[in-house]
Amino acid sequence: MPAKETVVLVEHSTLEKLALMEIRGRVILVFSRLDFISSTGLGIVISLHKRLQTEGGELVLRDMNPEILEVFQITKLHTFLKIEFPGQ
Repeated sequence: MPAKETVVLVEHSTLEKLALMEIRGRVILVFSRLDFISSTGLGIVISLHKRLQTEGGELVLRDMNPEILEVFQITKLHTFLKIEFPGQ
């Protein structure tokens, strides 16, 4: 049976809810509607990544605007988080 795939369109309120959600398998976070991410938001993404990895799942980040991508690059999070770009 293929692994479950969950796609979440990320908004500021969604990020806070992600910390409480019981999602498993392959989780795709779509950042196209997010124009800012706080340190709390980054922490939630990191925690979700660690939990999914421990459970054999995968976290994929998609459709980041350049400003959000820059935050992930400056913090070096792009070195261990899977970030996909359009056409990939």
